[in-house]
Amino acid sequence: KESNPNLIEKKKIDSLYQKAAKHVNEGKDEKAFYEFNLAKDGYLNNKDSIWAARCLTEMAIIQEYSGDNLGSIETGIAAIKLLHENEKDHYELLFDNYINLGTNSTSLKNYNEAEKLYLKSLAFVQEDIQRLRSMHNLAIVYFKKKEFKRAHDIQNLVVYGLSKDNENYYKALINQSRYLW
Repeated sequence: KESNPNLIEKKKIDSLYQKAAKHVNEGKDEKAFYEFNLAKDGYLNNKDSIWAARCLTEMAIIQEYSGDNLGSIETGIAAIKLLHENEKDHYELLFDNYINLGTNSTSLKNYNEAEKLYLKSLAFVQEDIQRLRSMHNLAIVYFKKKEFKRAHDIQNLVVYGLSKDNENYYKALINQSRYLW
């Protein structure tokens, strides 16, 4: 019985991805970035754009966490180019990338761009918690733009969208009251 060489290669690539994910969980971001990059190249060679985009998404998030906002934006845009906005199985990655691009834009004080990106992320929401996350980020942007009433009104929706036993409920409530002042 012959084995399929592509299947073996895919197992090696998947192993790289899994090692990278493990490194993230262990706080070893540099190793994780390196492994995600290798896995991305393997997925691209196998014409598996969704898994390549998944690797790029993880890499962009690592870059954002480490303060490399411009690198993160570049990597996130590369991930989005591999995805299709009309395919529902791409929505999660599109959502994650637009949120991350918005976070980077907020960090760079490009609030108008951040607002556009967070609004764009809403098109790819699949769960209520994602919608609340986008709205919370929009409230932060409006607060930074000194649009306090708008920030408060949106954060109100976030608070009312969370149950009191949700771990983020009280954080959202604190932000809501901060936006009053």
